[in-house]
Amino acid sequence: IREGDKLRPITADDIVILLRAPGSSGGFYQAALEERGIRVNSGTGADLLQTEEILFLRSMLQIIDNPFQDIPLIAALSSRIIGFTADDLAAIRAPGSKKKTVYESLRVSDMEKAQNFVSLLKQLRQDKRLCSLSELVDKLLQATRMDSIFASFPDGAIKTANLQAFYQLVRECEASNQKELGQFLDYLEAMEEKGLSVVADQKISGA
Repeated sequence: IREGDKLRPITADDIVILLRAPGSSGGFYQAALEERGIRVNSGTGADLLQTEEILFLRSMLQIIDNPFQDIPLIAALSSRIIGFTADDLAAIRAPGSKKKTVYESLRVSDMEKAQNFVSLLKQLRQDKRLCSLSELVDKLLQATRMDSIFASFPDGAIKTANLQAFYQLVRECEASNQKELGQFLDYLEAMEEKGLSVVADQKISGA
């Protein structure tokens, strides 16, 4: 990088990643960079929906609603909570299963962790039909132990607060008559498309 008459080495502050519409994908970029110790400033403030813990929670809710969505399913599997490695995912997506969805490949895999996850997802999809939205989120938290796992991380207090804030958002949506999981997911997607962010004190702000 040229500064005046001199050149200097490039630094992280010189690099920008441009996304046409960051939406939920922006959070995946941020989480991946931060896992590698690369400091990131998204320029949008502390958007609850872009944090690692809420990206995972939302991915799980998306596949509870419809498990045949490859992107949120892979995001959930490769999270620090579920813990599938790149080799695990490659083994599931063997050459003979390329035409199948990830979920179909997962169901026929003989990998123990794959079968455990399929059983977990099956139970949560049954809960979806019997429980309220907030009860479903409660059961998801309990089944994955994500709240206690995230609490053990160095920034665990923040992650725990974010999970609590998201749960409060769920309760508020229920109170406003958005009681179905699909309705709630559509609401979150609509907010992102409008460039709105959810902050931990539950105020919605413009990007």
